[in-house]
Amino acid sequence: MSATNAIPDVLLGEHSEHLNSLSWHIMINGCCALMRTGRNCRRHENPRISFRTAPASSTRRHISLLRDAGNLEKLTPPWLHFHVLTPLPVEMQVGVRIDYQLRVRGVPLRWQSEITAWEQDHRFVDEQRRGPYRVWRHEHLFERCGGGTRVIDHVRYAVHFDFLIHGWLVRPDVERIFAFRRKKLVEDFGELKPVAAGT
Repeated sequence: MSATNAIPDVLLGEHSEHLNSLSWHIMINGCCALMRTGRNCRRHENPRISFRTAPASSTRRHISLLRDAGNLEKLTPPWLHFHVLTPLPVEMQVGVRIDYQLRVRGVPLRWQSEITAWEQDHRFVDEQRRGPYRVWRHEHLFERCGGGTRVIDHVRYAVHFDFLIHGWLVRPDVERIFAFRRKKLVEDFGELKPVAAGT
């Protein structure tokens, strides 16, 4: 058997050369198909997820909580070991970049986000500039709602090899993060009246 053969010749008999060539052809085409799948997935629109809640608080009070970067640690699950590295306080405005450190499934990572939109009492957007995601864009919207505020989080995100790990690994983690955030809002603002989440 030559060094390049995939299956011992003794097992294949007189058809060894043909079948070994065929086995390599199948392996190479399988790898190429997997690579094409990844490229096609990256061409598609990145996954989106939305969370809608209506805490019993004023819009201004809720935004005052989120404009303080130091509160991000409070609103992030402890299993992420999330810490703000940028010296506090941070004045939230367009162009501001904030550095963090965290652990994702035990792996230590750095994250930098940039505020790309800031509309007082209405919305703001943070986007990852460096971190574990290939794409991360989080839009925070605030709407007055019957004596409270409807808080809407629109997240567009993607990771490398998301066509393999998104459904069973990445999306469940994102949902857990926002479930924790919802729980903390209940503690800070009272009873939360959830609105069905969409994608």
